[in-house]
Amino acid sequence: GGNRRHHRSPARANRLSMELTVMTMYNLGLALHLTGLRTGRSTLIAKACQLYFRAYSILMNRDLPRSDPLINLVLSCTVNLASAFGHLLDRSSTRHWRSVFLHVYTWAIS
Repeated sequence: GGNRRHHRSPARANRLSMELTVMTMYNLGLALHLTGLRTGRSTLIAKACQLYFRAYSILMNRDLPRSDPLINLVLSCTVNLASAFGHLLDRSSTRHWRSVFLHVYTWAIS
């Protein structure tokens, strides 16, 4: 018996740190996005795009399997990027992110 401490593997701690980072970025982006829509301030929507994109980039730098629950966050980032760029009247970026969403979604369900 005695003092047995739980040792977390570095990989597990790294995963948790990454999850907290991307979820925080996504949620801050969502708050800015919604506030921008409510107030009409496009600068807030542009900042939301930056946060969504940073979260998306971190997730895509991981080799996530199709079954990973974080795939839902990847999809959320892409659909929100398409929506935000739509509100910013950036048609080519809107089309791009819709296409990325469909690509990821198709891959995830195949």
